[in-house]
Amino acid sequence: MLRISTSKGFTLVELIVAIVIMAMVVTALATALSSSLLAYEQVNDIADINQAARAIIERMCREIRTAQTVTTSDSGGVVTLSLDYGTGASPETITYTIDTNSGAMTYDQSGGAPLYTLVGDTGDDMTMSDADFGVEYRTIDGTSRPTLVTIHLVFNIGDQDYPFGASACLRRWLGEVADS
Repeated sequence: MLRISTSKGFTLVELIVAIVIMAMVVTALATALSSSLLAYEQVNDIADINQAARAIIERMCREIRTAQTVTTSDSGGVVTLSLDYGTGASPETITYTIDTNSGAMTYDQSGGAPLYTLVGDTGDDMTMSDADFGVEYRTIDGTSRPTLVTIHLVFNIGDQDYPFGASACLRRWLGEVADS
């Protein structure tokens, strides 16, 4: 006698196949989400570096343009750019110090303890991995004077370096350079 099954449902094999397919779909979605989050973090890091670098370099260029003299030094991983304003009894001096050993960049106005840390503060992911300042001199009125300063800064997040550069002319000597 022929029996017609009236029970409805899934067999064990069908359930196992459905679970395996669902697991593969969830794994693919989790992998895509994880990759998207990692890319988002990397883009945010790059945006942070671009913003910080632009602000720092713009400030440095503005201060270089108004300086009367510029001096640089590079000693044991510590690179310094000093800008002097005036020759009176107490001329103002601004000093940028980049310590590539610790990754910190500090800003100091007229001596003393650093006014504040620009890069490499405690808990900051961004550090400085390299810096270089070049100064071009021209003879003006028989005296060698700084006329152009080039800035090369390398910011670092994790194991990735991001180089930035700029140059600025000292305005004090700009007209006299054009005349000579």
